[in-house]
Amino acid sequence: MDGAPPPARDRDVTPGRAARWAPALVGGTVELLLARASGDALGTPDLLAAVALVAALGASGRPLLPLLVYGGGLLVPALWGRGTGLLVWGLCAAAAALATRRRPIGARGTAAGVAVVTALVWVVIGAGEGSPPPLATVRWVAAALVAAVVLGRYAVILAPLALWPGATERWTAEGPMPQGPDIVVVSVDTLRLDVARGMKAFQEGTLLEAQAPAPWTLPSLATLQTGLLPAHHGALRVRGGFSATAAPTLAERLSAAGWDTAATVESPFAGERFGLQRGFARVRSDGARPWVLPRAPFGDRSRPVAALALAALGLLPADDGGADRRVHDVEALLAVRRDRPLFLWVHLLDAHLPYRHALDLDLPYSERVWLATAHRLAIGPTPDAATLALLRRAYDHEVSVVDAALLRIRALVPAAVLVLTADHGEEFGEHGGFEHGHTLYQELLAVPLLVEGLAVDTEGPVGLQDVVPTLLGVAGLPADGLDGRDLRLPGDAPLPSVNLLYGALDARSVRVGADKVVVDGGSRRAFDLAADPAERAPFDGFPELDPLVPTVPGAVAPAVPLEAGTTDALRALGYVE
Repeated sequence: MDGAPPPARDRDVTPGRAARWAPALVGGTVELLLARASGDALGTPDLLAAVALVAALGASGRPLLPLLVYGGGLLVPALWGRGTGLLVWGLCAAAAALATRRRPIGARGTAAGVAVVTALVWVVIGAGEGSPPPLATVRWVAAALVAAVVLGRYAVILAPLALWPGATERWTAEGPMPQGPDIVVVSVDTLRLDVARGMKAFQEGTLLEAQAPAPWTLPSLATLQTGLLPAHHGALRVRGGFSATAAPTLAERLSAAGWDTAATVESPFAGERFGLQRGFARVRSDGARPWVLPRAPFGDRSRPVAALALAALGLLPADDGGADRRVHDVEALLAVRRDRPLFLWVHLLDAHLPYRHALDLDLPYSERVWLATAHRLAIGPTPDAATLALLRRAYDHEVSVVDAALLRIRALVPAAVLVLTADHGEEFGEHGGFEHGHTLYQELLAVPLLVEGLAVDTEGPVGLQDVVPTLLGVAGLPADGLDGRDLRLPGDAPLPSVNLLYGALDARSVRVGADKVVVDGGSRRAFDLAADPAERAPFDGFPELDPLVPTVPGAVAPAVPLEAGTTDALRALGYVE
């Protein structure tokens, strides 16, 4: 019959405008909800990502295709070289075949597609990481996705929830205006002294050789912020985990004296869980969050689809953390500062595994991806010589990124009393090992300490414990009861180091000038660092240092119970299995 409809197989099933844009708007809404669930208040890049996603989905008419292609794009870099490549590509092939259907999947199908991609990513990466995502992340992401599926095309009404503002911050210092300078402390994670000497940021000011009180982050940063040695501040590796410090911090002392205080840090050990953010009125803190998914590599914000495309076009950085994030935070904090003097702490993590900028190196893609995901090397066997050379190349590249960031920070605070330092160094096979936390050799303990805006009176090595007394002296505040000394005054003191991250807890060392003694279990070794800076020739000497060897620090506090997010961040950095 002339009026009969054509057979079903010949019908045009191309979606109309309404059927095309309703799923697109739902996809953009889900993008914003997931971004807000995994971070602070949304910014311009987040809104641009959502707009780009809506445009892409609306133009394609096949919303499932970009969603599933993104899932494959996330999985392949994360799992390349781990024996799961065939599984990943099998998932991608199945997804592509499903997504080429012409029939529209609708708004609910779009939301369900995001849910399926997220679940697949979590399952596959969870099997590789050996742990599930944190319950809080699952709860927030699942709530957003379920709501979008239930509401279908009306899910767009949820979009305003993504614009919910973050917590309001305010400066807390009150009372009379103190008479003192701005004070800025910048600590670089995993920066060796010999490497720092070649960096542009350390060419101005007075560069001192400092001895770290421990060969890993937590006890060293606690010393830097309290002026106390590990045995007295208590932030240590203890039986069953890590303990926090309850000692007064420099930020608490300066805040009580009227300074405004702010910090931007990127390390789980620099977080409030371990007591190092006490006293700071404004804090910017992030780190490796392996379960904020889907996400761009190493980011701390979920952007399910559009971020990948925008990053490829250079419109949105794939890595929204790291050194650039710290510099941006410094600019933002300075923009809202009051007339009071400011104490600012910046901690840069880029030189630490995983080497997040390794993708910029001129290397085969598989090597670049492996370097950027090689955090498990920290608790594995020592790599071979070729691998160590590759790791050192990536480390040096990260140091160049840090150097550029330090120069930018210096330019932002030209009139401040400035301290640039590090928490510990890094080994690349000098004594048969890799990374840090496992020995008391100088490649792990010797760190830079640059001071600018004050005159120091010292010739020999100093300790990180000397930073707080010096800065309190500059501020005109007492420094009673601290283990360090004011570097503006002449003097010297023994430099003890304790508390390995990996290995026996009774390993200890002390340094006086160029003389050093290490006690590890039943062994005792002495080194003359003037004649043997590489510590290749131990001998039985310097008996006068034996009374100065520190005792094994006892646990001042029990191990801190770690939430899932902190444990995941430590695992992403190679600190826990």
